[in-house]
Amino acid sequence: MMTETKISLAENQLSKQVKESIKFWREFRDEYSKEVKNIKLYVGVGVLQQIWQKRAEFNSKNKCGDKEFAIQSMKLESCLSQVDEAAQLLTGVRLSDYSNDYDSRQHHLAKTRAAGNLVVDLSKKSVTNEAACIDLLEELAELEKLVNPKSSTASRSHHFDKRHSQNPNKSEGNTEGQRSEGHENEDTNQTEHNGDDENEDWRNE
Repeated sequence: MMTETKISLAENQLSKQVKESIKFWREFRDEYSKEVKNIKLYVGVGVLQQIWQKRAEFNSKNKCGDKEFAIQSMKLESCLSQVDEAAQLLTGVRLSDYSNDYDSRQHHLAKTRAAGNLVVDLSKKSVTNEAACIDLLEELAELEKLVNPKSSTASRSHHFDKRHSQNPNKSEGNTEGQRSEGHENEDTNQTEHNGDDENEDWRNE
């Protein structure tokens, strides 16, 4: 139960942070787009890139708290560390249960961690590059799908793989039953067939 709670809390916290980061970067890019709307038709990409960088520098110097780029990255990394801790607890549970040699939640958490690493890297690059910010918003949206509690993909990580809780001999037992039933039918048919042969011999006499 503690492991289940740890996983749930870690993913819920990461989900909230992902939504916050999406809002932060989307607002920053929307404001930038409004500012360069009237000049982007006659200036080059290099100039637009310089404007993006200068605007990011201004944002970092004149705003604090959740509005600062570094804080956003640090929050994401902190949430991902909690995901790592949950994954380690899950590994301990799996090792103590030799019958459960595979747990799909571990795959889900590893996938979440990999997506999170990509997001953190892009968030740092987005400070100096608008193209990185575009990719960042796309990757944040994908990460949100993985950790959103309402998503069917995320909900699978909160439960054990039920296939491993089923009796592994159940299907085998059914097969044996079918085989036994088949042998009985064969014996019955054989008996009937032998009876017909005896009747035929009696008639011939």
